[in-house]
Amino acid sequence: MTLPPYMPPHQPREMNAQELADVLRVTLRFGTLLLRSGTTSSRVDEAMSRVALVLGVERIDNYVTPTGIITSVYSGREHRTQITHSTALSVDMNRVCELELMSRNLNATSTVESVNAAIEKIEKKPSLYTPLVVVIGTGLACGALALILGGGALDFVAATIGAGLAQYTRHTLVKAKIRAIPMTVMAAFVATLVSWILLRFLHPIVQPALDSIGMMATNGKAGIVASVLVLIPGVPMITAFLDLIRFDLLAGMARGVYAFILVVCIALGMLAVLIWTGFSVV
Repeated sequence: MTLPPYMPPHQPREMNAQELADVLRVTLRFGTLLLRSGTTSSRVDEAMSRVALVLGVERIDNYVTPTGIITSVYSGREHRTQITHSTALSVDMNRVCELELMSRNLNATSTVESVNAAIEKIEKKPSLYTPLVVVIGTGLACGALALILGGGALDFVAATIGAGLAQYTRHTLVKAKIRAIPMTVMAAFVATLVSWILLRFLHPIVQPALDSIGMMATNGKAGIVASVLVLIPGVPMITAFLDLIRFDLLAGMARGVYAFILVVCIALGMLAVLIWTGFSVV
């Protein structure tokens, strides 16, 4: 599939105050939705510029942070500025792709109304995968990682169930509007506790059966370690790096610190269980 030109032809037109405010409002709505879907600040800036320029503004200036956007648009002697703030950050790469493609497909016939309708359609579109599919998929992925880490069949089972329940816990807490930090601690606690229980109580039952066919049930650690890998903030880490190499230092450092805090939260959730049970993964 060939994408349209990266930046559309710029044909500014004279706008009154109300028209400029309408363009600003729809452009900011587009940028906020893109930012909340987990993409980099630089991509949000570029995509917002495409939208506003196609709609006829003379110039647009964006200041994008991980939790907010400040945008100014200009037309002749008129200019308007608006600020938006959002802490509802998530990861939806399918939505990012749809918004990016939408911004590249705009042309001279596009209007504020048509752009707003397109944004509305994308925003209301359900997630590509249902929560159940995500829980099963992430669980199996972490189970496979347990095998890669040298674990046995029981590690695979423990990591799969532990990670799946951690993902379910995270999904439930997101719906309850719980913040990312306590949510990550609780999800890590659930993953570690469930995987430890399975390893602790199923090992005496499973090991004799596996001994008869020459298979290892567990190495004692891989299942617990792999069960929390679903919580690793991979997207914030990558977007922090991408922002930094584009010299967007504020956004990059903010995302990097956020990712580091989430990793610490995972460690705290695990530590609570390990101290309680006396188990060690070292």
